[in-house]
Formats: sequence, C-alpha cells, structure tokens
Amino acid sequence: MAETTPPLPDPRDLHREGFAILHGIASFYHFIWYVHTRDPIPADALAWLCLALAIVVLWRPGDRRWLLALAAAQVADIAWWMPEVPNHWLLTGLADLTLLAAYATTRGAPDTLARLREPMAWGVAVFYLYTGGWKLTEPWFDPAVSCGAAAWNRQAFQLGLPPGGLGALLAIYGTLVLELLGPLALLWHRTRAPTAAVFATFHLVLGLDLAQGFLNFSSVMFALLWLTLEPTTLRRLAPAWGSVRMVARGWTLLFLA
Repeated sequence: MAETTPPLPDPRDLHREGFAILHGIASFYHFIWYVHTRDPIPADALAWLCLALAIVVLWRPGDRRWLLALAAAQVADIAWWMPEVPNHWLLTGLADLTLLAAYATTRGAPDTLARLREPMAWGVAVFYLYTGGWKLTEPWFDPAVSCGAAAWNRQAFQLGLPPGGLGALLAIYGTLVLELLGPLALLWHRTRAPTAAVFATFHLVLGLDLAQGFLNFSSVMFALLWLTLEPTTLRRLAPAWGSVRMVARGWTLLFLA
C-alpha cells in the first residue's frame, strides 16, 4: 500500500506561525536585556508575564490567541515603563498595536497577517530609509568617530581581526547603501525575498556584537521582515516547517532547562 504524503502547511499558517516564533524569540531577548540593565531586578509582574507568554507562543505558534495575549501584555509592559523604554521595545509595541488593531478590524480572519503584508513592507521600508537618512552626517563618514566603524572594530576584536581599514569603510558605506537602496528592493515583489534575507543577515551580524547586545533589536526586525514575505516564498519553506517547529520547541526547552 503506497504511503501518502502529508499535505504541506497553508502559506497563511506559515506566515502566522513564523511571525509568532520570531516574535516570541524577540520577547526572550528583551527579557535578557531587562535582566542585564536593571540591577536589582524589580518585581515586574508584566515582564515575567511577557516571558511566560513568549514560552507558550514558542511551544504553540499556531494558536493566535497566545500571540495576541503576548502582544497585549507587551503593550501593557511598555505603557508601564514609559518613558524609560528602549527603542527596540517601542518598535515592538508599535508592531503589537498594529497586530491587535488588524485582528480587531478583521474579527480574527485567517488572512489577517496576509492583509498586513504590504502595509508592513512599506512601514519597514520607511523605517530603514529613516535610519539611513539620519546617518548622512559628517561624523558617520569619519572612521575615527563613526558608529559604523566602531561596530566593525568591536566585531573585529571579537573575531581576532585587525580593526579599521577596509572593514570599517565597508561598515560605513555598506550600511548606507543597504538602508537607502534596500527599501526600494523590499517594496518590489520580485526582489523582496532576497532583500529580506540580506537585511536579516545584516541584523544577524549586528546581533553578534556581544558588547552592545543588539540581538534584542535584531530579533524584532527578524519578525517584521518575516511579515513582508510573499506566499510563493512561504511555499518554498513549507517542506522544512516541521523542523522549524521542532527548533522552536527545542529553544523553549533549552530556556526552561
């Protein structure tokens, strides 16, 4: 008797589950930032609630009720700490408010995130244009004081590479090219998937800067970039989705251990 191949997940389910997993990981890295920047750690019930909900979301990414509960808890946590809220958490809050408003408007329709795809792509593109635009100042181009050069120097130190030089120039000018031209490629459907992959790689490299701990910001951008992906791209990822779920659950068990 011939074995039947199980049907591949619906792209809408992959869209929602992928975002839920990445959003849960972003919450985890925010909690790590929270622990390292607040001494002594205050008894903030909202922060612990966000962490608990993130763990549930990572374990059950297909259940949107937990994702929406996490979004609501994060918004409440941001409101509680205002105005002492870091940039990455404010960005997360904006994404959460957008998510909650979208599900309220569509009354929980299965294609809610699909309807958010284009507005989110435009929002992410504008965000990158803004971050690139404010870098167009004289200090950014000076390797002695440029934040881009400083980021390269920290990474070079971690990897045992020489600081400055070509690496610093690449960090300065490469970042500008990516943030000023990448948004245009992100808005064009044919180049969206590879552009999102380039941006994700860029944020992964930023996240490896252990001195600055940029993974809290990078993980937020991973989730937002995922929301921009087209159904054709999601279908290509469908055969490996079982492994993605296992990794998400493994991440949860590792944290609980």
